[in-house]
Amino acid sequence: AGRVAVAWSDRNVDLIRARVARRGHRLGRAGSVRADGAALGVTPARSGARVTYARYTSNSTSIREFRVLRRGRTAGPRTLVRGLPFFADISMATNARGDQAAGWEAGSDRVSVAFRRPGRRFRIRRVPGRADGPSAAISPGGAVVVAWETPKGGIRTISRRPGRRFGPARRFATPKGIARDIRLAVNDAGRAVVEWEQEPRRGGIRVLAAFRSARGRQSRRRGVGDGFTTDQASAAM
Repeated sequence: AGRVAVAWSDRNVDLIRARVARRGHRLGRAGSVRADGAALGVTPARSGARVTYARYTSNSTSIREFRVLRRGRTAGPRTLVRGLPFFADISMATNARGDQAAGWEAGSDRVSVAFRRPGRRFRIRRVPGRADGPSAAISPGGAVVVAWETPKGGIRTISRRPGRRFGPARRFATPKGIARDIRLAVNDAGRAVVEWEQEPRRGGIRVLAAFRSARGRQSRRRGVGDGFTTDQASAAM
């Protein structure tokens, strides 16, 4: 109810930091934990905020969480997922009530997608097939879509309706070229918009977008720009 929280990684000193503001107040003192990592998500709470982050070690990656309390005090951290590949590429999305969705490359032959309620652990689904550049989106009600690039340059997606498990992974797009930099948005009905950059075999970069139905069907793709001028593009619904 009007609370605000921000989190970021300070790679110069290996710290994950976060600040919280109650409604009508300024941001408070920063709380932090020491880690070589990246801030993935933050959720305001009555007791402060919950911060989810990736921690990198010399041979693996883990997903952790700590809490920021009043006056910059912290509690935790605790490990949520361990044993991910070294410097894993993790995409995480958090909605206003604290639900989180994530996707990451889990090895050379599979991708993992996950969902959790606030304060709980991730329920993970492993999908066969190599993946690059995963992207996750979550709606206010908890609908989830995760998309990733395939080795042949196409796009696959998997979704979860509120209160249900992830369904099967489906082929979404087979561009004439290489797809990369996928961006997503999804509404509570499970309908999503997918945007990506495409490198045609003849050269150049285009930005394309298409709708994805709750059943995984793709609408007609449309060009929305060129990649050289839309490096900060995003999707929203």
